[in-house]
Amino acid sequence: MKFVILKTTVGTREAYQHHLAAHLAYLEELRLQNQLLSVGSYDDRSGGLLFVEVSGLEQALGLAQRDPFVAAGVESYQVRGWMPTLASEPAPPAEPASTPAASAGPISPHPSEESFRVIDAESDPRFARILETCLPAAELERGDPVRSDFLRRAAGRGLKKLLLLHEDKIAGQLEHAPPEASGLPVSGEGVRVVHCLWVSDAYSGLDGGQLLLAACSEQTKAASLATIAYNATLPWMSRAYFERQGFAVIDQAATGRFYHSTPIVAYLLWHPLLPDAPAPRWDRAQLAEGLAFCPRYPWLAGKRLYWGKDYDYYGVLVTEGLRRPGLLDQLPILETRRTEPWTLVKFGLPTADLNGALELIQASLIADPTYYAQVYNAERLIIVYPDRIFHATPDRASWAEAVRYGLDKGIPEDELVFVPNLFDKNFPG
Repeated sequence: MKFVILKTTVGTREAYQHHLAAHLAYLEELRLQNQLLSVGSYDDRSGGLLFVEVSGLEQALGLAQRDPFVAAGVESYQVRGWMPTLASEPAPPAEPASTPAASAGPISPHPSEESFRVIDAESDPRFARILETCLPAAELERGDPVRSDFLRRAAGRGLKKLLLLHEDKIAGQLEHAPPEASGLPVSGEGVRVVHCLWVSDAYSGLDGGQLLLAACSEQTKAASLATIAYNATLPWMSRAYFERQGFAVIDQAATGRFYHSTPIVAYLLWHPLLPDAPAPRWDRAQLAEGLAFCPRYPWLAGKRLYWGKDYDYYGVLVTEGLRRPGLLDQLPILETRRTEPWTLVKFGLPTADLNGALELIQASLIADPTYYAQVYNAERLIIVYPDRIFHATPDRASWAEAVRYGLDKGIPEDELVFVPNLFDKNFPG
C-alpha cells in the first residue's frame, strides 16, 4: 500500500543541520529496501514529504517515527493513505480510519512520599478567589480581565478547578471543563477537556501533576480526557509529559507561531477512561485563529500574539508581496494603509521573538518579482529580502549594500527607501 508522510519543520536550523546526515542516510536505507518511491521538500523550507510503499498503516507510521528528524524533534509528521485517481494505476482499498492506541482506564497515581492532597477549589472558602484568577503570580496578573472574565463565564457552564496542596499551601492546579465551557477547541461525546495543568517549580519532578490528573479522572466520571499540548521546549503543557501519563497523540498541527525561535506545534491528546470511549475532535481552523482565554497563550492568540508585551521592534511589509498571506494572521497588526498600488501594514515584535519572526517573514515573501520587508527600532534597521537579510541603522549611509542588492533584483531605486517611521512619511516603501 502507498502512503504520503507529510512533514513539518518544527526544530531550529541548527538542529536541522546537526541531524541532516543521519536523515539522508535513513532515506538511502529506505531506497535500498524499495520502500521509498519519492521524496521532496516544500519550496518555502517549511518541511517536505515522503512517498512510500509498505504493507500497511502501522509500517508507514513506523517509517515516519524512525526518521532521525522526527526522532530528534526536528520535524513533526502526518501519515495519509494514497489513493490514485488515474486509470493507469488501480486504486488500493481504502485504509480504515484509525486512532493511535491508548490504554483505556482511570489514571492511577504513584504512591508519593510528599504530603500532597488534591481538593476541589469550590470546597474550601479560603480558595474561592482562585476560581476567578491564576496561581503563578510572578508570571500572570491576577486581575487580568480576559482571564477573569473567561473563568467567571466558564465556571457557570461546568468548569472545575482542582488544587494541589502541600501542607495547606497551593502547589498546583488543574482546570477541566466540558467542551462547551473549555477554552480549547476540542469536542466529542463524553469527553472532558483539560486546559490548564500547572505545578509550582518547587515541586517539579514529583507526583503532583499525576495526582491532579488522577483526581480529575475520578471526579469527572467522563468517558475520556483530552487536551491540547505543545512541543517539549515550551514552558508548559508539554506533549511528552501527557504521553508519560498515558495520553496518546491523535492529531497534530503546525501553528505557524514561534516561541522565541522555535516553531510551535500543537498536539491533540486523548486518554480514554472507558473501553468504548469515542475519540475527540478538534477545530484546527479555530486553533489557527488563536486562543485568547489565558495570557499564557500569547503565541496562539491571533492579533494578541504578543499579549502583554511591549514592542521592542516595529515592522512594515507590503501585503501584495506575500506568497503566504496567512502571515498576517500571525503578526500583531497595528495599522494598515493603502498607498497605490500597495497595501502597507505595520506590526510590532518583542526582542525575544525577533529571530523567529524574521525567518517566518522571509519565507513568506515573493521572490520574483522581489519584495522586501523592514523591521526597525531607534538603533537598528533590518531589511528582509526573500533570500538575504541586511542589518543597518536608520542612517541612510548604512543602506548602501541593501539598496545595491535591491537594484540588482530589479526594484526601482525610488522604492528602496528604508525610512523606519514609514507610516509617518509619504514614502510608498
